[in-house]
Amino acid sequence: MAHSPSFVLKITSRRDPRCTRTISFRGDRTLVDVHHAIQREFDLDSDHLWSFYLSGVLHDRDTEFSVSDRAPRQPGVRLDALDLEPGHEFAYLFDFGDELVHDLEVVRVEPAATGDTAAERSLSVPLVLAREGTPPPQYPDDDDDDDDDEEEERPSAPDARSGAKAPAPPPRAEEALAATLSLEAALRAETNLDPSEVLAPIQTIFDAAPDRDGLLRLARYLGEEHSLAVHWAVARTLRDLLSEPTLSVELADLAGRWARLTGEWSDVATWARGLARSGRQERAVAEVSAFAATGPAAIERDTELAELLAGAGRSTESEALLQRLLGKRWLPGRARKRCEALLDGVLRATGRAAEADRRQDEALRRASPGRGTVAFRSAKVAPNDRCPCGSGKKYKRCCAAR
Repeated sequence: MAHSPSFVLKITSRRDPRCTRTISFRGDRTLVDVHHAIQREFDLDSDHLWSFYLSGVLHDRDTEFSVSDRAPRQPGVRLDALDLEPGHEFAYLFDFGDELVHDLEVVRVEPAATGDTAAERSLSVPLVLAREGTPPPQYPDDDDDDDDDEEEERPSAPDARSGAKAPAPPPRAEEALAATLSLEAALRAETNLDPSEVLAPIQTIFDAAPDRDGLLRLARYLGEEHSLAVHWAVARTLRDLLSEPTLSVELADLAGRWARLTGEWSDVATWARGLARSGRQERAVAEVSAFAATGPAAIERDTELAELLAGAGRSTESEALLQRLLGKRWLPGRARKRCEALLDGVLRATGRAAEADRRQDEALRRASPGRGTVAFRSAKVAPNDRCPCGSGKKYKRCCAAR
């Protein structure tokens, strides 16, 4: 009998990252089996549509496996046919309304057993190796009114009955909120941003959050809605200013200060582009190379790095990185298009226009329907058929009614 390797997957609930399950699946199991294991281990009711995205990017149709009749691929494919390697990360989306997302990581791939042993037979069903945390409820209790939620966003006044004291607000917190509103007004105006008008509000926010801990304290005080507004306003303002034809070194450094505060990839990318446009390409390459990322963020980082390397005149390194990215089977569709465009530019810039033309012709043949391509289509679901989501209900009374 043929033997398959086993894939050990760590599954994490995105709603509560403390809740994880580590499960071993034999290679001849399918994504449908992984779906059922997630349903069982995370206490989900199988009454909604679901999809796997092998790139880790939600709604990326180029790497989607789903029971939906509009999906490009059906999930009955074996795990050992997916080219999964240790460290690979992908995503599972359940319920396209509430979007319950679970992140999956291939922890290791174990070699196939050499005989029909009891251990091998036990892996014919998924084997749970570790459980951590309690699954969050599928349908949280939403009975609390919105007014109560809003009151909890900001610290309340001291409760005279309990004697509790409200925590002191961080220094200049209210000024930071006023500065945020000023930035939002400038961004919504139809005129171009005036650096002399927006840099002062940004500096006010820096004064209120001089370091990472200060930014966290400010976020806790302002609440989720206002803290997100602060992040959006500063990041968007810096991004727009750095895209202007005239760019000062001081402005790029200001973007670097913000990137170090937040630690977010999008802010680091904005900073790197500002460094490159201000003539500091090597510094930009160094900062992007040092950014630690996994999964989809790592692909975005490497794609940005390839572009920066090309801009710094390091075409050989850029080409090697782009070739490695394009060799990934489950590269997100948008990232693949960007990598193809960057590689085309590198090839033409190094005098290999013929090779670039050949690659373009091959891409067109792959994209054209018919010759050399296989279309994955499922039969149309009739109203009285069982719903493809697996609920057991008729399609017309299940997903078709939503």
